[in-house]
Amino acid sequence: MSIKKCFFSVIFIVSLSILASLLPVRKQSIASQNIFSPVSGFGTVAAGTKKTDGTQIVFSYDLSSLGITGSQITELTFNFAGCWHGGSGRSCNNGKNPGFDSAGGKALFEVKKGNNWEQLDPSTVVLGTSGDSSSDGYATYQVTKSSGFDDSYLSGGIMKVRVRTTGKTTGSLDVYQVTDFASLTITTGSDPSPSPSPSPNPSPTPVPTPTPTPDPSPVVSFTDATIQAGILVGSKLTWGLNWADYDSDGNVDLFVNRHFDLPVLYHSNGNGTFNDVSQQAGVRILTDRHGCAWGDYNADTFLDLYCSSGAQSGNGSKPNQLFKNNTDGTFTDVATELGVVDGPGRGRSVNWFDYDGDGFLDLYMANFMRNGYPSRLFRQDDNGSFSDVASVAGVAITDYLRSSSWSDYNGDGKPDLLVAAGGRLYLHKNRGDGTFTSNSASEAKLTSDKNFGGAWGDFDNDGDQDLFVSRLYGISSTSYQNNPS
Repeated sequence: MSIKKCFFSVIFIVSLSILASLLPVRKQSIASQNIFSPVSGFGTVAAGTKKTDGTQIVFSYDLSSLGITGSQITELTFNFAGCWHGGSGRSCNNGKNPGFDSAGGKALFEVKKGNNWEQLDPSTVVLGTSGDSSSDGYATYQVTKSSGFDDSYLSGGIMKVRVRTTGKTTGSLDVYQVTDFASLTITTGSDPSPSPSPSPNPSPTPVPTPTPTPDPSPVVSFTDATIQAGILVGSKLTWGLNWADYDSDGNVDLFVNRHFDLPVLYHSNGNGTFNDVSQQAGVRILTDRHGCAWGDYNADTFLDLYCSSGAQSGNGSKPNQLFKNNTDGTFTDVATELGVVDGPGRGRSVNWFDYDGDGFLDLYMANFMRNGYPSRLFRQDDNGSFSDVASVAGVAITDYLRSSSWSDYNGDGKPDLLVAAGGRLYLHKNRGDGTFTSNSASEAKLTSDKNFGGAWGDFDNDGDQDLFVSRLYGISSTSYQNNPS
C-alpha cells in the first residue's frame, strides 16, 4: 500500500472514531432479575423455620427499590415451602403436585391484582424436593406467571402473593420459611434505571440544572357508566351488591340484592356490558333481602350465594336462601336441605369464612334485634350440612346488628370476627379452639357508636389489617390504624 493511501485510511478511521464519540449512545434493553423476601406474612422474616396455622397466608413484597410499574414486569416466580394437613398425615409428603390430599383438598397460589386475587396457572407449579424442619415434613413449590402484567399488580410498590387451601382438608395449612422458601423473583423487560444518553454536543462550560417544579398529584376521576353497561336497577332500594365470577369464565359478574324487590344477576359480556340473567339462573325470589355473600361452600370451584331476609320487620318469618351453583349458569336453593334457613331471624350481614381451620367454609349470620333469635354461626359438618354453634363459640349476639366482617387483625393465622351494632362494636378474637373472646373490642380501643358498617384493609401498607367504620346520623366515619404490640 502506498504512503498516500495509508495516510488517508488513518484519517478516515480517526474521523469515524470522533464521529462515533459525538453520536448519542443508546443503552440496550437488558432483562433484569431481582429476588425479594417478604416484608410481611408470618412471624418475623428471618432465617429459620416459621409456621402458621390457618387456611391462607399472604406474603407482601416491597418492589419499590426497582422504581418500576407493574406493566414493566415480564415474569414472576414464587418459591415456597409448606405442607397441608390431610387426615392422618401431611399431604405434602405424598409426592403429588401441588400437594393435594387424599380427601380432595388443594392449595391455590394467587397474586393480588387490584382489589381481586388472580389464581396462578396450576400447570406452572413445579414440585421440588421434600425436606425436614424441626421434625415437620414439608415440600418446596415453584410457580410462575409469564405474561399479562399491568400496573394493577403493584400498589404503592407492594406486590402480594397468597397461598390458600380449599376443599376437604381436614387439618390446617402449615407455611414454612427456611432461608429463601418464601421468595419472589421478579423479571423486568428492561433495566428499570437506564442511564441517560450523553448529549451529542456537550457544552464546555457546565450549566447548573434548575430544580424542576413537581407536578401536582394526579387526580383520579370516574365516569358514571351504569346505563351504558346495561345495569338498569332504577331508583329502588338495593341494600347491597356483590361482584363475583360465578360461571368461571374469567369475567366478573354482578348480583344486586334489591330490598323488597326481585334481585338481579348481571352476567358480564367481557366488554364492559352486562346482561340480566336472573330468570334463567333461578335466583328471582321475592323477599326483604338484606345481606348476600358469595362462597364456594362445597369446594367444586364454582361460587355459591347465600342471602339473608329480614323476617317482616321481626313480626314473621322469611327464609334465607343458599343458592348452590349447578356449574351450568343456574342455581338451586338448598338452604332447607343444609339447615341454614333461619326464617325468624332478622338477617342482616352474611360472611363465609373457615373459622375453625378444618378446610370447610362456615357461615356467620348477623341478625338484627329480635329476642330469642340471636346471630348464627353455622359450622359446616363433614357431610356438607350445617349446625348452629353460635352459643358454644361465644358469638350469639342479640343486639341491633347491622354488619359483620372478618379479618386476622392480630396476625396469628386465625380469622377474627367484627360485628357492628348501632351502639357498639363487637370484636371477637379467635382463640383457635372453636371459640371467640367477647371483650376484644375494648382491648383494641374500638369505642365508636352509631355504627353501620366495618371494612378491613391495610391502608398504610405496613402488612397488618386496619379498620374503617362507617357511622350513622351524619357522624363522621372512623378509621382505626392497627398498632401491633
